[in-house]
Amino acid sequence: MSDYSELKRLAQEVNDDFPLKEDLWNMVCTPSVAMHLVADIEKLKAENETLVAAAAALRDEWRKDQADAERYRWLRDPDNQEDLEPDSDYLMPPIICGYAEHEDILSMESLDKAIDDAMGSGDQP
Repeated sequence: MSDYSELKRLAQEVNDDFPLKEDLWNMVCTPSVAMHLVADIEKLKAENETLVAAAAALRDEWRKDQADAERYRWLRDPDNQEDLEPDSDYLMPPIICGYAEHEDILSMESLDKAIDDAMGSGDQP
């Protein structure tokens, strides 16, 4: 259907006979309906506040996870060797995790702090 003139004419005819917006409002908005609408709005606002708080908590958790992920990526490849061929003579693990004798072993918060300090000093690729 490429000629919409009949459709336009019918739509205009219905529109001309349709009640005004103010008349429609008065027909459907009784005091009881208005009270229910206000109650719905208040309920939605409360739900929205709950969702906003949950989103903020998720954002904060995501930021912590992002910091951990950045630490891991840096710890995994601080010298940016990932692009080297696996059999390259230059590919050496920069950090070896495991047991050490007569050396300080960093773990948990102290390890996180050491990684953060090294990343912040410009040693990161």
